[in-house]
Amino acid sequence: LGGLLFGYSYSNISGAILELQKILQLGCNQQEIVVSVILIGGIVGASTGGYIMDRLERRTVIIATSCGLILGSVLTMGSSYALLVAGRIVNGISITLSMIATCAYISEIAPAAKRGLLVSMVELMAVFGILLAYVVNFSFVNISNGWKFTFGIVIPIALLQIIGVFYIPSSPYFLIKKGEDEKANLILKRTRFYSETSGELNNIKSFLNNESNYKCLDMFSSKSNMNFRMLIGISLTFFLQVTGQPNLLFYSSIMLKSVGFESVSAATLASVGLGLVKMFGTIVVIFFVDKVGRRTLLCVGAAAMMVSLSIIGIASYNIPMKFIHICIEPNHTSHLPETESVSPVVKWVLLCGLLMCGLAYSVSFGPVVWVLLSEIFPVGIKGRAMSFIGMFQLIVNLLISLTFLNVTGKTAEEASENGLKAEVCTMSEYSLTVELSPLIPLPCPLSPHF
Repeated sequence: LGGLLFGYSYSNISGAILELQKILQLGCNQQEIVVSVILIGGIVGASTGGYIMDRLERRTVIIATSCGLILGSVLTMGSSYALLVAGRIVNGISITLSMIATCAYISEIAPAAKRGLLVSMVELMAVFGILLAYVVNFSFVNISNGWKFTFGIVIPIALLQIIGVFYIPSSPYFLIKKGEDEKANLILKRTRFYSETSGELNNIKSFLNNESNYKCLDMFSSKSNMNFRMLIGISLTFFLQVTGQPNLLFYSSIMLKSVGFESVSAATLASVGLGLVKMFGTIVVIFFVDKVGRRTLLCVGAAAMMVSLSIIGIASYNIPMKFIHICIEPNHTSHLPETESVSPVVKWVLLCGLLMCGLAYSVSFGPVVWVLLSEIFPVGIKGRAMSFIGMFQLIVNLLISLTFLNVTGKTAEEASENGLKAEVCTMSEYSLTVELSPLIPLPCPLSPHF
């Protein structure tokens, strides 16, 4: 449920923003802020997560963050820009802390032989949450104030998580850290298929002792080649973000609407396909990441993303459109001449390019980077190193998400200014006089991230 809430809360804005921009009269900057503030909350959650996790039991953190999600969802359902922003920030803090606590709890309660599989299930549920968000967006797209239902569905799921937490045992790691070895041993016996748990108990004690051998500054020192390991981690998460995936996640409906899926429902339905391929890709990774290898999947995924982004760029560049502004409802994009619409072939080529890009990401950078990061850091500093890298990732994600619409709009404006110099545009077998809205190619949605 923690993974489900994480994926759903990050993605539900994709379809809701189309209705919100019309109801609240949101401009480019306001839309970018609404989309991106959840990442600001995430940065706060990631930066404080380690401190909180060291002092509170994992189950307590999960309960507190579920309550925070309920509060944030109630705020987002208020019909004002300020409440929407405040609710998204609260949700960002809550889901990030919840994800940290959830992954930590599962890794600590699971037997070593099942740990990788069970932690990977959180990633799978996060992708399922993305798919669920797209499906819910489509279901409520033609209902008055449907965006409120989209945000409100988080509430019963969070309540279910609160109830469920009362039926799960405490983390044996946390109990041993607090000196309650006997209680920890009883929990190990309850959650293991073997009765002799003294060996595992000693291993946990050794693990916790190793943590005290590292300090935060050691992350950037030459000790155990930590500086090189951190360079690898930061580089991987940087490329994780600049592939354009944050924009696919947050702005997919806007993108699809701009390239020919003219109705809100058609654009939102097309987004559901993106959620399906991302979930399929994650399932594939769970079964093949140990057999094929991390580096092979990263190389294949990167090559596939290059091809798909090239397809998107070439196809969108050749769509003749008069473009006023991507941020204005209803995405005033129409085609010249007035009776001509985007070719169905081109439109579906664009959609296939987006789906291919999402699939390639989901079988490579999406899950594999975090598997790799969990393996390259020493046990004693792994948590702090991954928290720092996670915070860096959110900052890069924030910068991309907070500028995407303005960068795309600016590209269109520059093209418009260049096009205004010519009064006549030649189109295939005839010419057409342009009246202040020149014939220009629609900018590739992902072009800033090639």
